[in-house]
Amino acid sequence: MRRQLTYVVLLVLLMSVQAASAKSPPPGSGAGDVPANVLLMLDTSGSMGWQLPSNTAFGNMSDVAVDSKGNFYITEYRYHRVRKFSPGGDLLTSWGTYGSGNGQFRTPNGLAIDRSDNVYVSDSGNQRIQKFTSDGKFILKWGKNGYTHNYRKCGWQWESKCEGILMWPAGMAVDRAGNIYVADYHVRKIQKFTSTGRFLAVAGASSPLAVAVTRTNPDGYGTDKIYVAEYAHSFVRKFIPRPGSCRYGAHCFAPVANWSRGFRNPQSIATNSSNHVIIADTGNHRIVVLDSN
Repeated sequence: MRRQLTYVVLLVLLMSVQAASAKSPPPGSGAGDVPANVLLMLDTSGSMGWQLPSNTAFGNMSDVAVDSKGNFYITEYRYHRVRKFSPGGDLLTSWGTYGSGNGQFRTPNGLAIDRSDNVYVSDSGNQRIQKFTSDGKFILKWGKNGYTHNYRKCGWQWESKCEGILMWPAGMAVDRAGNIYVADYHVRKIQKFTSTGRFLAVAGASSPLAVAVTRTNPDGYGTDKIYVAEYAHSFVRKFIPRPGSCRYGAHCFAPVANWSRGFRNPQSIATNSSNHVIIADTGNHRIVVLDSN
């Protein structure tokens, strides 16, 4: 679990949205700048613990996730692919080429892995989510293209036809029940789906680039709390589920807190079993750890 959180936040901290030229010192290391597109693993104190070999070439990494065996996966939006590595950093497999067919990608961004080690990829340029086995075998896909349908009003006027529309799906998260949360930057929503892509609920946001859910449930609602990194507005928003039903899946979550903490364009967010929220504060070149309450 600790390794998973560190991968998630550090990868996004070390890349830029538009180019791979960003540089950031690893938090707590006391070292100088390190090149963008370097994958690091730090311990919870921020000390350097591990780094992929410097001769490992990446093409604009956008997200990383870890499975139950400690293997980790990265998305590369420049090369339109997913790569899988062993816990020691050996390349095990990769999949994906540029295109719109099953198993192809156009600017893949987010990654999420469920308890069965199925891999979910937010295929941003194709406005869809794809699901694979841990070895890259295509299972299914979902998402209605918000650019080719008349859904532009769904960003501020949600109705039944809006369920499942995607314009720029980015970060994702999986809750304990296996449901998938998708942050869509252009729709300005967090949508919740089953593992087969059936729409369940939606939460409003402003500029969501990443989402995380709690791994414990102290509020007792029976559903995980949601934390959203609002990239353009530079804060983190916390939601809790509303009891009862909700129309069109809307208003199912209540915003209860906005955390600023001096953030500048946070790009990634994660939680751990100790009720911590870990944020990649990209514009400030730092990792921020907060209590989830």
